Amino acid sequence: MVNPSKDVLDDLCMRFVLNCPEEELRSWERLLFQVEQAHWFYEDHIRPENTKLKSFALKDFVKTLFENCSVLKPYKAQVGEILSQFNAYKSLVPVMGAIIMDEEMEHCLLLRGVKSSSSWGFPKGKVDENEADINCAVREVLEETSLDISSMVSEEDAIEITVRSQRRKMYLVHGVDRQTLFAPQMRGEVGNYAWMPISELPTKKEAEGAGVMTEEEGRCKFWAVWRFVKPLKSWIKKQKQKKKQKDKLVVLKKKKKTATTAATSATTAALPPPKKASPLSKNFVPAGGSEAKTKAPTLFSVEDFRFDKEAILSQLELGLVGLTGKA
Repeated sequence: MVNPSKDVLDDLCMRFVLNCPEEELRSWERLLFQVEQAHWFYEDHIRPENTKLKSFALKDFVKTLFENCSVLKPYKAQVGEILSQFNAYKSLVPVMGAIIMDEEMEHCLLLRGVKSSSSWGFPKGKVDENEADINCAVREVLEETSLDISSMVSEEDAIEITVRSQRRKMYLVHGVDRQTLFAPQMRGEVGNYAWMPISELPTKKEAEGAGVMTEEEGRCKFWAVWRFVKPLKSWIKKQKQKKKQKDKLVVLKKKKKTATTAATSATTAALPPPKKASPLSKNFVPAGGSEAKTKAPTLFSVEDFRFDKEAILSQLELGLVGLTGKA
């Protein structure tokens, strides 16, 4: 393996340091984030085109860049101090990610670094300046898995802890098909993915190093998983209880609807069959209809009553009135 040439290193410095926004150069911490981007670009794009080039850990890459890049060379004596400040700064930057679960909420998605000896963990990453927590989680999951969870996350469903002054928040997402294919958007960032039974996740810090046995990769190590496991299981329990209650209500509504339908059918069956309406008088005017050609006879009112024998007998013969009435 050979070291990258000065031209390659100068090109990386030009791309990621000299051409970065001015606000990114206000501190060594922000500058080192740009150098970190240069390191990823070197590993993901330059080395695959020339497999003879040496692979670097970030610490060694920073030293190499400062020793060979003309712009950074004046500060090479301070690399150790700069890296120390950078690592201290990174340890305080909030980390956002997601715990992605299947439909049954019995498995969660874990990923590990490129090396098989790397630890497994949830997809996550550090918050950019002025970036909202939830947006960071969506971005990091997309970068590390190519899965867009923007429509699946909510602020209400998240677990947040603080470890040595660093905020860590995992948004809880469930309903992802275990047949989903995952892939990182940057090469050299993720080595493998696995659906891990939630019941087998470590619940103590000591268990993260020991890990669990798997058929594919032997004993796995975990990083920053155990602190989230107990609250995750508690959240899952509540979600399943809510689902159970919801399903119960649906069943009760169906039973009630069925019982109502049966009662209505029974009542209808017990009623006498409807009678066929007799033909209306040709003088009847329906509501909203046009007036009949012949005006319908009006009935008696109490005020209009006059005992007119001849008129009553005449109306009785016609069959239009009773004992009281007036033609």
